[in-house]
Amino acid sequence: MKILIIRFSSFGDVVLTTPVIRAIKEKYPEAVIDFIVYNTFSEAISLNPKIRNLMIFDKRKSKDRNYIKDIINKLKIENYDYVIDLHSKFLSRIIGKSLENKNNQYCRYKKRKWWKTILVKAKLITYNADCTIVESYFTPLKKLGISFSDKNIKNGLGDNLEFYIDKKMEEEFIQKYDLKNGSYFVLAPGASKFTKKWPYYDELAKKILQNESKFVKNNEKLRIFVIGGKEDANVVKADGDGRVIDLCGKISFKESGILLKYAKAAIVNDSGPFHIARAVKAKTFVFFGPTDPKLFSFEKNTFLLNNPNCPPHSLYGDDKFPKKYADCMTGISVETVFEKIIKEYDDQKLKKKMKNKKKKERKTMKIIAFETSCDETSVAVVEDGKKILSNIISTQIDIHKEFGGVVPEIASRHHIENILPVFTEALEKANCQLSDIDYIAVTNTPGLIGSLLVGLMFAKSLSYANNIPLLPVNHINGHIFSSFIDNDVKLPAISLVVSGGHTNLYYIYEENGKIITDLLGETLDDAVGETYDKIARILGLEYPGGPHIDRLSVNGEDILKIKKPKVDGYNFSFSGIKTFITNYVNNQKMKGNAISKEDIAKSLQEIIVNVLYDKILMAVKEKDVKTILVAGGVSANRRLREKFSEFKNIQTNEGNQVEVHFPKIEYCTDNAAMIGVAAYYDLKNNSQIKLEKQYDVDAISTKN
Repeated sequence: MKILIIRFSSFGDVVLTTPVIRAIKEKYPEAVIDFIVYNTFSEAISLNPKIRNLMIFDKRKSKDRNYIKDIINKLKIENYDYVIDLHSKFLSRIIGKSLENKNNQYCRYKKRKWWKTILVKAKLITYNADCTIVESYFTPLKKLGISFSDKNIKNGLGDNLEFYIDKKMEEEFIQKYDLKNGSYFVLAPGASKFTKKWPYYDELAKKILQNESKFVKNNEKLRIFVIGGKEDANVVKADGDGRVIDLCGKISFKESGILLKYAKAAIVNDSGPFHIARAVKAKTFVFFGPTDPKLFSFEKNTFLLNNPNCPPHSLYGDDKFPKKYADCMTGISVETVFEKIIKEYDDQKLKKKMKNKKKKERKTMKIIAFETSCDETSVAVVEDGKKILSNIISTQIDIHKEFGGVVPEIASRHHIENILPVFTEALEKANCQLSDIDYIAVTNTPGLIGSLLVGLMFAKSLSYANNIPLLPVNHINGHIFSSFIDNDVKLPAISLVVSGGHTNLYYIYEENGKIITDLLGETLDDAVGETYDKIARILGLEYPGGPHIDRLSVNGEDILKIKKPKVDGYNFSFSGIKTFITNYVNNQKMKGNAISKEDIAKSLQEIIVNVLYDKILMAVKEKDVKTILVAGGVSANRRLREKFSEFKNIQTNEGNQVEVHFPKIEYCTDNAAMIGVAAYYDLKNNSQIKLEKQYDVDAISTKN
């Protein structure tokens, strides 16, 4: 699907199109999106990774018929399926209609009814927004099956705008102006119309600097940066000691975005910098005079400054005030604005104190956990190591099926796409905010390095930005503690972790109030899950192979009677089993004999399950344990669970029956709930995890 979006101007309105672009890519990930914009406003949308081509229209030639014709001819070559007109004026309609044919559709957003516009412009009625600008931009998307959702508004994200900055430019600009500590305000006194400009920015700047101790620590110096066009220069006068830095007309739109991103707060009019500030998630105080604030969904950190005696009375602002609304902006005093800023900072300090107090008083412990070690993106909220408030998993199984295994680079890319929505959903389902979270847990090893890094970077960023302690968790340890979620585990115990990348046996016991986990044995070659996948591939079964082998074995016979590998101690070896079955299948094919997939599946099941059973039986007798724990993806195997139920007939030296605990099916495969539970026990019991070897999950494509 190829889509062209038209929005020529202005800075703010172009930024307001980003939720539309995001919605299209979420609905149609393979869609190709091109965007056409005036050259003077291209910075507002450049670097957006969701756009293939950013087409620049020279604003000076907007009335040049030949130039317009050339642009249309170039666009026709692309054969767009949809042309989305978010400008909806004469020029955009000419281009959109010229591209329309029987193979594509031209869709434009509907502005307010023409007669209302005339009455507002004539000042016969006040302005009353029917909906937000972003919501109106979604109207032409109905033909694509996309509708506006207020989910972001409910979550306090407002319009959830996007603005992209080159990393190298950002680093250089931060260094040039020493922005790291963020001890500065940004003032943007400009606006497209005179009536949208608040006239007292200079007085406000002086007031802020006179009271800098309210905003910074004793050893810090508060600064004020002023941004805007050349016409806005000297609106805020320099104070003589370098604390007011006037950059109006001196920096680019992108550089203004960098300033806003790291500022303590931005104080702006209803103008382009207002929308950039929102897009970079800056704390923003915004003046609204003649225009209607209901045109936008404000974020939680956006604060309205307006004159309650001045209702919205203009579409875009005017060159002069009507007598009736002469004090629309002058009626907003410096003292009123300063008090609102101070109140917000005082409220922020109070909230921080209350948050810390609540954490001290709160008896429960909430942990948000992240798991991205292989091909599942999972986020969970766990309370007190037992109660799973949410456990959201986004799997990539269908994506990797065609490759016969997990492709690390593809897995990493999908983690990047999935982690934010999965994180948001996990908090929503848990009915929590980040302020309710005591710790952040994240899988740090073992796993695919690219996949691990996505979860680690996301969790570390959350930890840093919200001052929440970060807990690294070993992936295998997570599997071990998955059995603790719904079970009252009695120690000492034997724990078998059996999955696509691991087959490990552990002895778990308590010592001086600490839970100790010792590694008894491990696979010397292939893991059980890996063996299942490779035999399944030989039999022509889809990835992952374990569930298919399990299903087929129900109707099969153990015709191969494979001998158990001779491996000393508690270690395992499954490569010989894999080789035996591979040779058997190849020999039968060479002889032209039919192969029973059911019988091979049954033979594989029996030998693997019996090997695991015998090793655990040996450990139970030698260690005199009370409990057997089985975890990992293969622990969902029907035959494994059936065979291991026989352990319930074994008694300990004390005459007690051995308990066998499997996790629920949802906690068998990779999930964040188990990571949160493991982190809880690490904290609660000061656990010492003795994993004698760091494993790498060898989950790569072996197709062809």
